[in-house]
Amino acid sequence: MLEYPELGTKMEKVTKCPIDNSPKLKKIRVDNMAALKCSDCGLIFLHPFPKEEYLKDIYTKDYYLSWGIRNECDTTSKEIKKKFFNKILGIIQQYKKKGRFLDIGCALGYMLEVAENYGYDAYGIDINKYAIETAKKDIGDKKVFLGDLRSVDFSDRYFDIICMFDLIEHIKNPVELMKDAGRILNDNGIIVILTPNTNSLSAKLMRRYWFQYKREHLFYFSSNNIQRLAENAGFKIVKIMPAKKTTNLFYVYNQSQIYPVPIISNILRYVYPILTNRIQGMPIELSFGEMLVILKKNGHGPD
Repeated sequence: MLEYPELGTKMEKVTKCPIDNSPKLKKIRVDNMAALKCSDCGLIFLHPFPKEEYLKDIYTKDYYLSWGIRNECDTTSKEIKKKFFNKILGIIQQYKKKGRFLDIGCALGYMLEVAENYGYDAYGIDINKYAIETAKKDIGDKKVFLGDLRSVDFSDRYFDIICMFDLIEHIKNPVELMKDAGRILNDNGIIVILTPNTNSLSAKLMRRYWFQYKREHLFYFSSNNIQRLAENAGFKIVKIMPAKKTTNLFYVYNQSQIYPVPIISNILRYVYPILTNRIQGMPIELSFGEMLVILKKNGHGPD
């Protein structure tokens, strides 16, 4: 497997796809960024990666401005995200009704709150210090951790459910992440991933200007090559489906201003302020070109 150097160092010349080891790589542009695309599996990844200092500057309190969160009194996004997580927990319940639950990249802890309401023993981990400090207020100091997965000494087969929502595209070595998660996952447990899908309609229509192309998104998977990722890490996919997020215009507007989208951001800049608070906060179901993937360890549990 291709090993990448740490972010911020000079990357060696990449000669093979990090997912299927194919040498058929071509240079492309996504938005205004240089990237490589595997001609065999379709995986897209930034090359070179942004410098480590740049990424560290992203994952601060200001990261949540795109959620519309400027202080602890801003609860509109929290309410709408918890509605979405309630929907997701309903799906997880079909596979695991109880057990230890880990959210890797737990952000402000909203998923953990919902999971605990369902009766799960919920834990979270995130590299964003502000996010962890916020999550600890609701979840507690002993169940929420600052750092990455390798910085916390979880026991083997400790968790029954591991969630990676809007996470795996941020990781410099997703195969290693999946293997690390496999170590701490119960043999009959599940992993649930939410990530952008380059096979989605929005990706095909917007092409290189797709709104999911962001500097902090290092990898871009499809519903096809995520199967390769699973196999390389010792997993099998038991369910894959398009993911519609429960959101509102308040959230969409803030996202569009932090991550500008041609035409759409300008329209919202003029239209949004004249809408009533009721319309701005009304729950809506929208596709952001993402997929929900449920995985189990190879050789364990029914397909």
